[in-house]
Amino acid sequence: DYRKLIKFGESSHVISLPTSWIKKNNLKKGDHIYFEENGNKELLISPVKKEKEKVDKKIVIGVDGKGRKQLIREIVNAYLNNFNIIKFEGNEIAKKSEIIRDITQNLVALQTIEQTNNYILVKDFLDIDTTSADNLIRKIDLIIRVILIDMVSVLEGKEVGGLEQKEKDINKLAFLAEKGIRYSIVNGRENPMELVAKLHLVNTLESFADEVKRLIRTLKDERINKSIRSRISKILTAGNEFYVETIKAYHTHNKQLTFELTHKKDELLDMCSGLLDDN
Repeated sequence: DYRKLIKFGESSHVISLPTSWIKKNNLKKGDHIYFEENGNKELLISPVKKEKEKVDKKIVIGVDGKGRKQLIREIVNAYLNNFNIIKFEGNEIAKKSEIIRDITQNLVALQTIEQTNNYILVKDFLDIDTTSADNLIRKIDLIIRVILIDMVSVLEGKEVGGLEQKEKDINKLAFLAEKGIRYSIVNGRENPMELVAKLHLVNTLESFADEVKRLIRTLKDERINKSIRSRISKILTAGNEFYVETIKAYHTHNKQLTFELTHKKDELLDMCSGLLDDN
């Protein structure tokens, strides 16, 4: 069913609603209706605002006999699956408390609310309904662009700082984005295929940032001579432009630009292969 969009006043537009829907929901002139954007260029309309009953999701994590890596895996898994109450218990609580605090502090909105000799209680204070994967992707992108500038600076022999903190910030945002995307998939907030694509992009950006960080360490090697640095500089310039254009294509849904970038990617790979073959 289609409706014509009608301009109303200086800043508003109106559409007519089907009479059958009005009658079905017992609506009359002057009643309020509620609408929200679902993030898929669509508006969801309902006769009243649906208040979701918030129920705590609790999980218990035993700490005895577990090393840091295992605790990271279990805590991150609980965070991503939106458990908002995490209880740590065991005889080794005192010994593991610093590790638990360090891990939870690197996840957005997790706070310790109670601690004894036998357990630690952590609560997730995030309002997941306000989380926007698109906004978080843009924030990750901005940090990556700064890191790419850092990479060029290192190649030129300049000192850069804050690299580790930038990496932590990207990881925080990536976990938060994945958490929100998983919640959206479970609750049917957006098109599942688009959500999976966003999740793939978040993971790709995080991996890309890790590789850039490793490359920065390599570029600090003083044994790289001037000639090779010049060639690397050209590759980095082309690579940075390729990255910016790729993100632009994603946000603008520009298919033609995507096809053009596929060809540019091959050219960029040829430049890299040529450098490796000559050295």
